[in-house]
Amino acid sequence: MLKVGAQAPDFTVTLGSGDTFTLSDHRGRNVVLFFYPMAFTHGCSAEVGGFCESYGDISAWNAVVIGLSTNKVDTVRRFGEKLGTPFPMGSDTKGKIRKLYDAERLFGLITSRITYVIDRDGVIRGAFHSEFMISGHIQNALQTLENIA
Repeated sequence: MLKVGAQAPDFTVTLGSGDTFTLSDHRGRNVVLFFYPMAFTHGCSAEVGGFCESYGDISAWNAVVIGLSTNKVDTVRRFGEKLGTPFPMGSDTKGKIRKLYDAERLFGLITSRITYVIDRDGVIRGAFHSEFMISGHIQNALQTLENIA
């Protein structure tokens, strides 16, 4: 996991919609970046669903939310549609972004469940890792956003 206080590595990712998301395009806003292991699984559905439910609260802190996995673009699109995500979902099929953000486990075979809060200047202000305490990702993101307001 990257350290709080480090500059967040810039990246561009293809979204389920087919558009792209570039982190540096969102300077001036906070960004909640979360990595999830695999679309359509129970844990990942709960995590993404939790971010959907908290989207209004997160947005109130001038924050953008983006979820990333190594699933294919079409899978990410279908997963986002199924859950009705109000935020972009990215497809890091080659795992380059998850590697940049140290979000790998099992020798790089699986994406770790990690959430980063990146401030308006691109600095990591919060980092949370838990494979099983899914609600902690949302709670930690909201607490960090409140702390940096």
